Amino acid sequence: MLITAIRVRDIAESLLQIHQVFEQTDGFELRLDYCEHLDLVALKNLRSQCAKPLIFTLRRADQGGQYQGPEAERLQLILDLCALQPDYLDLEYDVPPEFIAQV
Repeated sequence: MLITAIRVRDIAESLLQIHQVFEQTDGFELRLDYCEHLDLVALKNLRSQCAKPLIFTLRRADQGGQYQGPEAERLQLILDLCALQPDYLDLEYDVPPEFIAQV
């Protein structure tokens, strides 16, 4: 399976990137930690327009990502992202077990 990572800065721009390589890949990892403002409504629309599997990733800086906010805020955003029903969700190995139970 070939997954293409998309550094999401803007949801509309990401949709264009998805269309450019749609036939060459089996799915997409959306690196949402690159997004300055995470628009969940726009992301929900993108989700509904993409017929291939999506992985949502919101990686914090100490794990190689770009997310700079507080960890509690990031975890809440991940829960909000779960409501959009991605095909897959990327979580770090050290996320608290009680959080994983919530997911």
